[in-house]
Amino acid sequence: MTATDVRDRARSLADLPNSKLITYDDEINSINETYHDVYDWLMQNDDDYYVTEVTIALTAAMQSPTNLVNNEFWVPLPTDFYRLRYLDYAANNQWQAIDKLPMSARDISPASPQYRLRGAYLWLIGGMNIGSSYTIRLGYYPRPATITLSLPSLTFGTSYTAATLSLITEAFYTAYNQTMVYVLYGTTIVAESLTLNTVSTPTTLYSTPATTITEMQAYKGYLYWSTSTLNVYRSLANYSATLGVATAVTSSGDVTDFAIFNDTLYYTTATAMKSCTVTGASIATLAIGLNGPYAPTYIQGNIFYIDASANMRFVGGMAVSFANVGYIATDGLNLFFLDSSNNFMAASVTAGAVSVFATLSVDTRYIGHIEKNITSPISSLDQVYVPVLTRETPQFLAVGGWPPFNFTYPNNLFTEIMSYQMAIDFKTKAKQDPSMLAARMGSRDVANNCTGLWLRFYQSIKRDDYQPERINHKYQQPWGIW
Repeated sequence: MTATDVRDRARSLADLPNSKLITYDDEINSINETYHDVYDWLMQNDDDYYVTEVTIALTAAMQSPTNLVNNEFWVPLPTDFYRLRYLDYAANNQWQAIDKLPMSARDISPASPQYRLRGAYLWLIGGMNIGSSYTIRLGYYPRPATITLSLPSLTFGTSYTAATLSLITEAFYTAYNQTMVYVLYGTTIVAESLTLNTVSTPTTLYSTPATTITEMQAYKGYLYWSTSTLNVYRSLANYSATLGVATAVTSSGDVTDFAIFNDTLYYTTATAMKSCTVTGASIATLAIGLNGPYAPTYIQGNIFYIDASANMRFVGGMAVSFANVGYIATDGLNLFFLDSSNNFMAASVTAGAVSVFATLSVDTRYIGHIEKNITSPISSLDQVYVPVLTRETPQFLAVGGWPPFNFTYPNNLFTEIMSYQMAIDFKTKAKQDPSMLAARMGSRDVANNCTGLWLRFYQSIKRDDYQPERINHKYQQPWGIW
């Protein structure tokens, strides 16, 4: 079940399915807080679904700087470490449990290794020395994931017929006045704004009846476009009035496509990839001998493009990342592209390798450029909108660039509890009585006999039911000794 499904269920339970009182920030905050609550509760009740296991070989570099007896180590914890589940070390060709070190024994070297957690390190002391080869096995709960929800889609082009929508090209969405800028009929630059209420009466910004606009992108207060004259132009733009005088950025007459990333204009010719500043200076050739490249896209040090055979490639890489690709774009974090089945895909990039992780929409005719290029998202505000034109049911949309999180935990009560807690949050925000929802969800206090959905969840989770509660990562033995 996806985060969108959980959110929709919560709105339905709260009887607030379309309420604008509940904002996107309300939804994203509630679903993350609720997820953390359920995740922590699972950890406290012996569920190992999320447990991750790693083995770590102790090295000389891990020895404590205050080591006095050659058997004290500071082991860096995994970067996603959240809570310890178990800890073992290899001895005599078998794993043996490592117990927690009481502070009263910190200056004594125990015969068997013991541990404490300190900051981002695992402090090990006793029983091991660097002269021998030791390996530890660490089982831990990773940090709970950050739950993502796609921004609600925005609708544009409502004044056009389906036939006219099919003539829209080179779309670009900007957060400035929630504006969609696009090319109509190949020759006219048009804008419509949700903030300025011009969606039903689009504004003509520029017209070039003698040439065809082949690419367009907005960047830092300027609108850039290329035409059938094979050059790039730009003009100051506020997207609500006619553009000023257009200035030529290039004069080579060989530009087939372009895109701007981080103050650099990347452009293609019939056989090459080049770059320059946004004013046309400092031209550099990045690659030659290419096969009709277009759609240059810079992400994480790689410049992707599509060749004349519709293959997605990157400069310096010979392999085809994907075949039959219609268009590519990026927000600096993810790569977006159209596949051969008209699916709008989101992918990650590592060292030039592309890994698809979500389908954002289907039945897609076109995706456009993205405004914000980000490297390290820090909040939902870093999410971008991607211009999308659909096919069989023609629509002109700005679609949120983050796919909804997919919950894989194999118990429907996990997401059902999340939906109820979110519904309670929404009811509270709307100043309505959430008591009936709270009664249905019940109490999660296991020590005092949890109730409602929490009780059903407790009874169904994957827990070592045949064993008593853990103490110090061990279970009581049949003869009664811990």
